[in-house]
Formats: sequence, structure tokens, C-alpha cells
Amino acid sequence: MKKSLLTTTLICLCFLSSCSFAEKQGNKDNAPEYIAYNKLLFGDMSLLDESKEQFFVPDFSDGDFDYEYTFLDLDGDKADELIVQMENDPGGYNAVFHFENDHITCWFSDSVEMTCFDYPLQNGLMVEEYDYGGSISYHIFRYLSTGRSETVKTLYIREEPLNQDTSLATPIYEVDDKEVSKEAFEKELNESIIENRLDTTAWKKLQK
Repeated sequence: MKKSLLTTTLICLCFLSSCSFAEKQGNKDNAPEYIAYNKLLFGDMSLLDESKEQFFVPDFSDGDFDYEYTFLDLDGDKADELIVQMENDPGGYNAVFHFENDHITCWFSDSVEMTCFDYPLQNGLMVEEYDYGGSISYHIFRYLSTGRSETVKTLYIREEPLNQDTSLATPIYEVDDKEVSKEAFEKELNESIIENRLDTTAWKKLQK
């Protein structure tokens, strides 16, 4: 009897939890920013402001490329931004969009620099990674409410001579422009970036 009662209780709790999640998800989907973002994702650019003249914003619904997206609060205002990238390839395309006053502003968009690309972290920070000539630089930054950004931390690693120039010292590891040991660099890289990378499940593929 007790076992039956416990089973019934667990089923009820699971049901209530599912209802609660669905209700929250529904409320989120019905919020103005998500309605606006969904319009943009499915090809409606009517809410995109004059930033479309400054940044390249493709028609994500045209089917030529596979895109994925996620929502994160990047400027700390308790409202999510929309981050879009080419599926599993932010170097192919990546962009950030902000909703305010019934309009969408593109804060950043890049489809040119294949070796330099931005990606978000779980804590709401962003990383600009630049891979070139055997060196990698990481610029960790946060967005401000104006769409501008401020630097949080920089990391740099070069383990091979640049363009085979043997006069350059290698290897070199830097954190905030100060040379550190390989161990210290790897620790900082793990704590600041690798452990905070978004899981693949955080991205939703844009259905064609």
C-alpha cells in the first residue's frame, strides 16, 4: 500500500513538474523578444533596425546553409540576446542580436574572418578566438547594454614560429599580456573558457 502511494505521488510530482516546465516555456515563447527573434530566424527582417546597413544579416530561412541558435543574457539586463552561428562552425558565420523598444539590433555579425570568430560562454561572456600561423589568441569580453563591449581577459599561445620565422621565441604563453608557464596558461584556459563552453544541446538547429 505504501509502495503504491509512493508511486502515485511520484507520478503526480512528475506530471506537475512537466506542466510547470511547459508553462514556463510557453510564457518564454510568448514574450515579445522571443516572438521578434523567431520572426528574424524565419526570414522576417521587418523588426531589424538600421544596424542591417552596418552588418551583413542573411536570410536564415533561405535553406542555403545550416544555422543553429541559442538565447543568452549577454549584457546583464535579465533579457536574452539571440546568438546565431553556422551549425558547428562559428567561423563560417556568427552573429548577436539584441531586442529593445520593439526593434532588433544586430550587435555583431561576421561571415568573412574564417580564422577569427566569436562564441558565447555559459556565464554570459563572449570569446573572440583568432587562429593564425601557429598562434591562438583568446579575447574574453562582455557586452554592455549599449552593444559595445569591454575586455575581461586575454590569453595568447604560440607554440610554433610565425611563418617559419625562427627568430621569434617559442613556445610562449600569455595571460593579460604577461608571460606565464604552460601549466598556468592551461589552467586559465580551462577555467575561463573550456569549462564554460556551451554544450551542443544548448544550441537549437534552425529547421528549414
